[in-house]
Amino acid sequence: MAREVYGSDTPMRIVNEDGSDDVALMTGEVVDRQTGQVIALNDLSQGNYEVTVDVGQSFATRRDATVKSLLSMLALIPPGTPKHDLVSSMILDNMDGEGMDDLKEYNRNQLLLSGVIKPRTPEEQQMVEQAKQQQASQPDPAMVAAQGQLLAGQAELQKAQNEQAAIQVKAFQAQTDAQVAAANVVKILASADSQQKSDIREALKLLGQFQQQQGDNARADAELVLKSQAQGHAQRMDISSILQKSTQQQPQQ
Repeated sequence: MAREVYGSDTPMRIVNEDGSDDVALMTGEVVDRQTGQVIALNDLSQGNYEVTVDVGQSFATRRDATVKSLLSMLALIPPGTPKHDLVSSMILDNMDGEGMDDLKEYNRNQLLLSGVIKPRTPEEQQMVEQAKQQQASQPDPAMVAAQGQLLAGQAELQKAQNEQAAIQVKAFQAQTDAQVAAANVVKILASADSQQKSDIREALKLLGQFQQQQGDNARADAELVLKSQAQGHAQRMDISSILQKSTQQQPQQ
């Protein structure tokens, strides 16, 4: 009767002695690479078969024992940890019940993708390979963070350069205004008498000292701003460089 029931070359689900599920190929064939001969796998057309009775634990009883052991283990693991979620998934995978097929299939797929259990069929193996390819094509979060720091540093540097250019434009404008004022002074002095010239020179001296002090203060403030921005940019570039080096030093998966 075994020949009629299992006499096909399609994968069949079996139960191992320890109660776990497995998939085996009945009446299959493989080619020996060394000899080139075809070797039969699980050829049920050969031999005689008879029914035996085992009085040991049934499959359902062993699964119940597995679930009970996993529940005892789950009580010792802090909730919210990866191990707690893993044991919970293993409990669900070993449970039977009405209407649980879709939930168990989803749970098994999650276990496959996380590498906890091995694929049993070519379809499961293909699903795992596709998931690995998708994960490999996704950008590394550390590299994305490093690129963000690099762009932020470049933006700060451009801002500092723009502010420096604006300061230089203002300085040129101030120099131009000073030259125009000097020309006006020459014109005034040419038309004034000696006493007026002396008073004008003294007033211009005081005004020049005041303007010189104001210019020195403005330059000092501008240099302080540029120095602070340059330091911030350098720190961002250092962080970006460290992130990039750490990413490059990570072993390839």
